[in-house]
Amino acid sequence: MFRSIDKATYEVFKSLVDYEEKTSKRTVRDHLYSASKKKSDPSGYSPAVTKAHWKIIDNIPDEKMTRDALSKYVNDASRTPLEIIFAILGWGGIGADNFRRFLERGTKPFEAVVSDIRKNKLERYDAYDRIKALKPGKKPADWLLYGISPAYYTKVIFFLTRESGRPGYIMDQFSGRSVNFLWNDEAVILNETGKVHSDNNAENYIFFCARVEALATKLSTRKTTRSGEEVEFALFNPNSHWRKYLTTHDKVAQRKAAKKAKAKGKKRGSSEDDGD
Repeated sequence: MFRSIDKATYEVFKSLVDYEEKTSKRTVRDHLYSASKKKSDPSGYSPAVTKAHWKIIDNIPDEKMTRDALSKYVNDASRTPLEIIFAILGWGGIGADNFRRFLERGTKPFEAVVSDIRKNKLERYDAYDRIKALKPGKKPADWLLYGISPAYYTKVIFFLTRESGRPGYIMDQFSGRSVNFLWNDEAVILNETGKVHSDNNAENYIFFCARVEALATKLSTRKTTRSGEEVEFALFNPNSHWRKYLTTHDKVAQRKAAKKAKAKGKKRGSSEDDGD
């Protein structure tokens, strides 16, 4: 159930009214070039990026993509699963460390899931469940997928289910924090930095998606029907009324940030959660 949030829901509503997607300042290809750099030597590139990988990166349009443009690109039937993954990771601005981890661990298990999603074999729950199964237990050494956190693999789920009529939404730190704040609970598991933790399972994800859709219903009027995607974007949009409201009023996240600052230097959770 919603907390008593007349003011909060109004801030989300204003963000919906002012909905305006802006493209990234950098192109998708440029993000991937940056993600391919060596951390120890920014002038060189990671050996994890093979010739086959470079061929994919070099063929991605050197454009600043909106959601519509990226959706059109990744849902082209001629795209391979790895082309789809790379384009979405670049759009999301994945960092160099996590991109390297992903390539070094191997891309095939994730490609297999992506292939099944695009063939309409997996709906959002099953898609998340299959991806989560690639990361069993707490030890990254046991994972078949490394470097890709929920904030990123829900981007993949979103773009491949966007036109299905029942899409999975992007569950990143701001949409996840927003849902927790609006319902006054912790349905989405966050780490100590406030980012979405890899411990979230398919049930957490479906809870999240259902709440995004419930909020869309709440904010719809007789004249205007709001979609889950519009709400999810409004919760994320860094320039929105809602982002400012959340940053000011989300006391749980503020306490976690203070706790982190106090315990600075103590490593907790999965290192891959640093990148969303």
